[in-house]
Amino acid sequence: MKRALLLGLLVACLCGIAFLVFNTGRPIALDFCNGRPVGLKRVQIEGQGRMAVITDVASLAYLDSRRKLDSLPADHGMGRATSFNARLQGAWHSHGEVSMMIFDDRLTVELAYFKSTFSDTSSAFFIMDTNAPAPLLDAISFLMSETNRGKVWSK
Repeated sequence: MKRALLLGLLVACLCGIAFLVFNTGRPIALDFCNGRPVGLKRVQIEGQGRMAVITDVASLAYLDSRRKLDSLPADHGMGRATSFNARLQGAWHSHGEVSMMIFDDRLTVELAYFKSTFSDTSSAFFIMDTNAPAPLLDAISFLMSETNRGKVWSK
């Protein structure tokens, strides 16, 4: 009887651990870059000696809902861009990372990600509106400013 109870408890613990591993380790980068809502809870963008942490609900919902494009429209020039790494945290503590290029217009963003472990880098783009949430636009401006090296922005 004791063995059966211990075995049942062990199986329950293993199932719980497997559930946590598969749900918390789910790479949301692929879903996010393919335009599927991931329920963003936090985005941390780092690079060029600067870091911005976005937790503003409206900004996260905006990023989550933006249409992701396989390529930029023909009439939209690419121009210069600055590279960053973004750590995405979604619902159920899922997380993922993407490389991010923010173009000098501060509205165009290229996301670089891997579709699978052994795949080449894939790209997706999104273009923000000038009426994007103010905290998101502030974060982008902070990241693009050379005078903010060694500083952290959070909202």
